[in-house]
Amino acid sequence: MLYPDKSAARRENGYYCPANLPRPGERVYVEQEDPALPKRKATVVSSQVASQTSLYDSRGSVLQRSVLQPVPGFESDCTVSVQYDDGMMERVSAAEQPVPAAVEYAEAVYWTALVVGRLALELDIDGGDRAWDSAKDRRDELLEEMSAVRRVEGRPLAPPLSGEYWGASDESDAGDQAVRTTLTFNDGGTITGRGIDGVDGSYRITRGRWGALRDQADGAKPTVTWTEVYDEGFEVVVEGRYDESAAKIKADFTSSRGVRGMFELKPKPSVF
Repeated sequence: MLYPDKSAARRENGYYCPANLPRPGERVYVEQEDPALPKRKATVVSSQVASQTSLYDSRGSVLQRSVLQPVPGFESDCTVSVQYDDGMMERVSAAEQPVPAAVEYAEAVYWTALVVGRLALELDIDGGDRAWDSAKDRRDELLEEMSAVRRVEGRPLAPPLSGEYWGASDESDAGDQAVRTTLTFNDGGTITGRGIDGVDGSYRITRGRWGALRDQADGAKPTVTWTEVYDEGFEVVVEGRYDESAAKIKADFTSSRGVRGMFELKPKPSVF
């Protein structure tokens, strides 16, 4: 039986006529009376809405309207005339049987979650881009300032200890990994080197510099900054502090992939 709206059709286990029927010229699939047989392709020639259109849901159906169901007893209301690819003409019912409310609700929740997830991803990407741009600006400022400060209290700065450093990272994407790097602190204030991360792989160090900041009030401990260029095609900007007493580097980083975090490095243990 054909009911005036989807709610009534669901309650009475019947059919209803969607507000928007397939239009002439549209390609549709027509179900055959035997559900085991494949659907037939056809082109819509004309459509006939239900006679009491004011009683039907003006918002349309959330179900797929491209599948037409030939239901016996529908001779005039809610029908579509189609022409099959072999030239045969037929008038079939476009009435739909609503899915259970729980299924429809689950579909709505799924699509809402998908949209929200995409928005969150876009916001995270935008935020990552801004963080990356800020990190590069900060690096450029540090490079300029540390290159200008080569002496503290009249004495030249002593370079940090060069060699192999081992440590681990704490990352915003839960991608914590082991860090192994070889750093060379040159007398002129530059840093060169290479390294390998447990997950992200190998990289080389560019635009590295050690020095001191003009506004430091804690004994002018050497400050370090460098850029890691990975074989996988992304970059990481590092800004940190070198602890002379422990020969330890504690640094923050920002990657061009939007990942941020920190790591600590110490000289490679002598037992290895």
